[in-house]
Amino acid sequence: LKIFGVSGVAVSSRIATAIRYATDHGADIISNSWICEEFDACPSDPVVEDAVRYANQQNVITVFGAGNDGLPVEYFSPQNLKSTNKSLTVSASNPNNDGVAGFSQYGTNIDVAAPGVGILTLKSQNCTLCSGNIVGGNYVYFDGTSMSAPYVSGLLAVIKAKRPTLTAFQVVAALKDGAVDIVDPGIDIRAGTGRINGYNSVSLTSPIIAKITKPYAWDFGQISNNILTIQGTANGTAFDHYVLQYATRSNYLSGFTTFYSSFSPIQNGDLGTWNMSSLPVDDYFIRLKVHSTDGSNYYDLGEFTYEKPNLNVIPTGAGFRTRPQINGNYLVWEDSRQFPGQTYGITDSECLNTYNLTDECDIYLYDFSSNSTVSISTVVNKQRHPSISGTKIVWEDGRNGTNYNIWGCTYDPVSKTCGSLRQYSNESINSNNPSISGNLIAWERIQSVTNFVRTSRIRVFDSSTNLTFDLPLPQGVVSQITPRLSGTRMIWAERSTSGAYSLYSCIVNVSTQQCNRQLFDSSIAAIDGKQKLNEEQYPVIDGSKVAWYDSTGGINYCTVDGQGNCPNTLITQSSGIHSDTNIALFGNLVIWGKDDYNQTLDTRDGNLYAYNTSSQTLQKITSYRLDDYDPTISGTYLIWSRAQLASPLYGSDLKYYRLSDLGLQP
Repeated sequence: LKIFGVSGVAVSSRIATAIRYATDHGADIISNSWICEEFDACPSDPVVEDAVRYANQQNVITVFGAGNDGLPVEYFSPQNLKSTNKSLTVSASNPNNDGVAGFSQYGTNIDVAAPGVGILTLKSQNCTLCSGNIVGGNYVYFDGTSMSAPYVSGLLAVIKAKRPTLTAFQVVAALKDGAVDIVDPGIDIRAGTGRINGYNSVSLTSPIIAKITKPYAWDFGQISNNILTIQGTANGTAFDHYVLQYATRSNYLSGFTTFYSSFSPIQNGDLGTWNMSSLPVDDYFIRLKVHSTDGSNYYDLGEFTYEKPNLNVIPTGAGFRTRPQINGNYLVWEDSRQFPGQTYGITDSECLNTYNLTDECDIYLYDFSSNSTVSISTVVNKQRHPSISGTKIVWEDGRNGTNYNIWGCTYDPVSKTCGSLRQYSNESINSNNPSISGNLIAWERIQSVTNFVRTSRIRVFDSSTNLTFDLPLPQGVVSQITPRLSGTRMIWAERSTSGAYSLYSCIVNVSTQQCNRQLFDSSIAAIDGKQKLNEEQYPVIDGSKVAWYDSTGGINYCTVDGQGNCPNTLITQSSGIHSDTNIALFGNLVIWGKDDYNQTLDTRDGNLYAYNTSSQTLQKITSYRLDDYDPTISGTYLIWSRAQLASPLYGSDLKYYRLSDLGLQP
């Protein structure tokens, strides 16, 4: 059935119609050599998913190529369907080395691998990808899982023809049971149970069904009483017993640990339970291993990301929530819900585009004392980078359409409004990165930006006296950036003419125009080889305590003494530190985001970590397959942005824990 038009595009409705048509007209197996737009994840396509479920409910086997982007297959629908209604998902093997092709998608949803490199196939009339591989004018050598899916579909047809009494589940089981290991023994996330083998599969007279239906792929969250129930099937004529095992996703090659076993076959039921209360927050593989009476073993993989109980979400809408800042019971953030169509990427938002005023982002507040959300500023053009002290809020505001200025207001918890807005700067140059503490407000005045380097200096404003103070720009200093206030103490970064960044501090006195700068660190974070301080790598301050990234990406912490000195302590090494996330600091707690690199899978997951400077203990707070970033912390709450992979747009939510639920003491 043809689903692609002349333009090479197939819409969901046409695909779904074709699947239903094939099902209603007697198809036993439906082979699908297509995937949603390349490099553009589409985690949900309800129209096609419903058609696949319909086919499976009629005992039709749906086969899908996994895709060729080298990404987790869970990002793509319907290849990522879970439970009993999932499709059979195929990765590409390489006949040249009998391994898995590097371009092939991977994940626990991969069932088997089949040849997908250098496959001779028919050439379309206007093939734009066929240059150099054409044979005889009408044929072409091609790579991709689109080549692999037909191999699997053909073998399924042979199995069904040779064993007509087998059910659809048994036909699939025969295919998987007969596969040959080409990556890891038993089952793995790149080849599933292995590369298909026609002789083995056709020879099986009584295949064993090993199937996990829950959790299957990319399940995560909280579970009642820390008990996870694993569901599925472990059955077959030659069934003997089965075991359930687990391993961390980052270290599964080191082996699995058994947590449950049974000699009773299960058909679409509860396979067993797993008490996770003593385990750390992490991403876990769950392996079902079924033993047969002849000594053979059969496998399936599930996956579950374990998070601590009582994880909450701030009620929001579509789009992104980024740069949250909390003070007491009041949380502010920048929000693109009014214009979700202008967001893009998995963890990117137009709010992050430094100087583009045409994109929309607004400031919102959440009041924990009344559980209410308040719109602070939703005028045309962008508002971003909020900062809060008590009930006073400031932010960057591009409402004039020409440049950013600093605006603010005072939140009234009784009326749940922000009262009259006040403009603190009104200049033709950009005013950025405001920070507020009591009556003091500090921000950058940016004269120019060349090759990502700002020429700027810091201005401090006292809202009680309306007095202004610009920090002197010492000789050899190009820019002063990222001011942060706590009381009258301010920290900031300076870039020298040599390109090096240093961190300074002073006690600000606006009335006397004084700020006696003292050096904290002469080598703080710069990225991209351009000596540009990342906007997200602000130093942070809470009272006399300071934390910041150094030039290697390591996180430093210090306490300012009576003389203004701050001997630093390195909390973490540089490996895996996010280059795009804030540090949060409150009391003895330092929170940051870290890229947990999985060398085996060549993937990075953005998770949050906490360090207690008093007890000198490190704790992993979250485990998430996309990104947890931009943490902020108060005496009661830890809040952060969590990237969401949801169709039709990407976005992020605000998640939070009470510190008491995590056992954290500030």
